[in-house]
Amino acid sequence: MAHGECQGPCLWWCSRAQCSRTTALLAYAALTYVLASALYMLVTRCMGTPFLDSLTPEQKAIKKASSRDRMRVFVSAAVLSAATLWAAAPLRGVEGKK
Repeated sequence: MAHGECQGPCLWWCSRAQCSRTTALLAYAALTYVLASALYMLVTRCMGTPFLDSLTPEQKAIKKASSRDRMRVFVSAAVLSAATLWAAAPLRGVEGKK
């Protein structure tokens, strides 16, 4: 495949003229979220946690159990979503604008 030929959702080398506006907007939204998350983690890693510091040991245990349960739900949802997308392959055969 020559540079610039888009054979599906290939944002690495697609130009604006080749990819749909929706694809480009979703890619920008996803990249914005990833970059904002990374910057948030960098900036806040040294910040204090006054709320967490004010909790009693019993409250901390409740929070930890709740966090573990919510993490399990999120991971399960991510695995189910990935499996569903893999099985359904909604982007199979999708070609960008040429």
